[in-house]
Formats: sequence, C-alpha cells, structure tokens
Amino acid sequence: MAPSQEIQYSEKYYDSHYEYRHVVLPAHIAEHLPPGRLLSEVEWRQLGVRQSPGWVHYLCHRPEPQILLFRRAMTPEQAAFLAQQVQQERQRQTQLHHQAQLQAQQQLQAQQQQQQQQQQQHQQMGWAPSQLQAFQQRAQ
Repeated sequence: MAPSQEIQYSEKYYDSHYEYRHVVLPAHIAEHLPPGRLLSEVEWRQLGVRQSPGWVHYLCHRPEPQILLFRRAMTPEQAAFLAQQVQQERQRQTQLHHQAQLQAQQQLQAQQQQQQQQQQQHQQMGWAPSQLQAFQQRAQ
C-alpha cells in the first residue's frame, strides 16, 4: 500500500471562523516528523498528506505526534452558510421536541379517556367504588 493510502483523514469539523480536520500518520511516516514544531505546507505534502489548498498545520498534539491538526479559515460565505445550517438544525430539533411533547400529551389524554370510559362502564354495571378500586389494582 502506498504511504498516502495509509494516512487517515478525519471528517471536517467547524467553529464560527475555521474548518478543522486531523490527519493520522502511520508510524513509519511519523518517525520522519521534526520534533515539536509545525510543518509548512511543503513539508506535510512531502510526507504524503493530500488535501485541498488553504489548510494550515496549526497545532502539535504532543501526546500523539503522529496526529497532525489542521485548520482552514472559512470565507464569510462559508461561515454564513454554516450558521444557516446550524440554525436550521436547531429549528428541526425544536420541532421534534414539540412533536414529542404533543404526542406524549395525546397519549396521556387517550389513557385518561380510556380510564374514564372504563369507570363509567363499571358504574353502569353497578359496581361499588371499592369493587372498582380492587379491579383496577388487579389490572395493574
């Protein structure tokens, strides 16, 4: 397997200013890393890391030097698009929450109506309240 095929790339993750990703180098490539310093684009590309332009090696992860942390500044358009996606996801989550609450209320109302109907039926049958309570306890 070619060295660049052994390199593992994370999914991208974001904040309001940057997109991020980390890259995990296999041990036989990581041993060529200069200790404790950031790599230039030329250096990380020479190691076999392949990604689109604009990525910057911005942080050394000292406990695991084979993990390279990259970031790339987002354009204002990308930031606005991401903010819109976050807002849409929040709205979707709010709608799901409201739907779940409504469904729970409807289930509770249906249970209460069913209990009322059962009580009315039992009363029509002439059951005393104490008999009704004993029946309900056995049903549970």
